[in-house]
Amino acid sequence: MSGGSESDDSVTANGRVYIPEVRNEETPAVGMKFDSLDLVYNFYNRYAFLAGFGIRLHFSFWGKNKKKILRKEFVCCKQGAYRNDETRERKR
Repeated sequence: MSGGSESDDSVTANGRVYIPEVRNEETPAVGMKFDSLDLVYNFYNRYAFLAGFGIRLHFSFWGKNKKKILRKEFVCCKQGAYRNDETRERKR
């Protein structure tokens, strides 16, 4: 599949841009508002499932009083670099 604007995150190994075919009402858009973080997670998890990938929590930001989460960032489960086994073994 090709088309759209190319970015490093969406370009596949063969140089094509991957654009999942998901209905518009199930696709995230800038400016969407939700009543709770659980609703955000459920919406994005459903989109990810339909698009063919999994998600994980990447980042959480707590307020100054540490009682309320102000921001959560979800990403593709394969996003980022993982340490190899040697690194994990040395830290133990």
